[in-house]
Amino acid sequence: MTPIERLTFTIFMAKKANNEKTRDPKEKGNVYDKIFKENATSIFLPLIEMTLGIKIINFAPMRAKKQTTIEREMDFLYEVLTVDENRFILHIEFQDRYSDELMYRISEYHGITLRKKRLPTRHIVIYLGRDNPAFLTNLPEELIFKGYKVIHLHRLDSSLFLSSQLPEVIILAILSYYPPERTEAVLRLLLKRLHETCHETGGLEKYISQLIVLSRLRGIEDVTIKICDDMSLHIDIEKDTLYKKGMEKGMEKMKDELQAQKKIFVINLINNFQLDDPSIAATAGVTPGFVKKIRKELGL
Repeated sequence: MTPIERLTFTIFMAKKANNEKTRDPKEKGNVYDKIFKENATSIFLPLIEMTLGIKIINFAPMRAKKQTTIEREMDFLYEVLTVDENRFILHIEFQDRYSDELMYRISEYHGITLRKKRLPTRHIVIYLGRDNPAFLTNLPEELIFKGYKVIHLHRLDSSLFLSSQLPEVIILAILSYYPPERTEAVLRLLLKRLHETCHETGGLEKYISQLIVLSRLRGIEDVTIKICDDMSLHIDIEKDTLYKKGMEKGMEKMKDELQAQKKIFVINLINNFQLDDPSIAATAGVTPGFVKKIRKELGL
């Protein structure tokens, strides 16, 4: 199979797998998540600096998956409606001793309640001790959650990413802003920049594979694969998730069709020739048990 035939078949099988209604949507999201997790360290520093103006001189990764404490029960939780028709959540906590963790535990409760109820929440601690500890009842200003920033990649000019020296950043150009009529030109320049910046063995193949996956978010996967082929950037696309799924579906269909053809051939041999089961099995390339099963279905 020539490279063009291989890529054409890949596009067909990838589209077929992508259109499967039974495909788990979480799995589709995981394909993109995996790329960003692999490239996170190289991506987030320049992206944050260029968009938010934050200069980071040092950082240390932390586990993204934290042990949740949702199972911990709050003492009392009520949904309240006041006489002036204000609705809110009232959380009451009883404490018999002071703890430095109390402020942060209640903050955690606040986040959990807000996510579940989408209502304002008021927290009250009833202290049962006889001493007078200095409770921390308000978070410092810098620790209060006030929302988050959004970076719209599709609003950032593609030149910001294409001028980078990091392949992980360069491939983000596919998701940035460029006029639709410049899609092919941007793709060709993007691939050229990957060629210039990938110095590790197998690195170019890895980033082109990621580029093809990300191109699905813009609906230009076919164009991307075609340009990769035009520029002689052939990759091992058989490792692609959608390709694998498409191949699995195709192989299953081929196997079913082959079984059906063998069944028809065996039925013809049974009906038209006076042969014993071992002879039919040898002629059709099946097992004697398969022939016996067909005879039983035919009532013979």
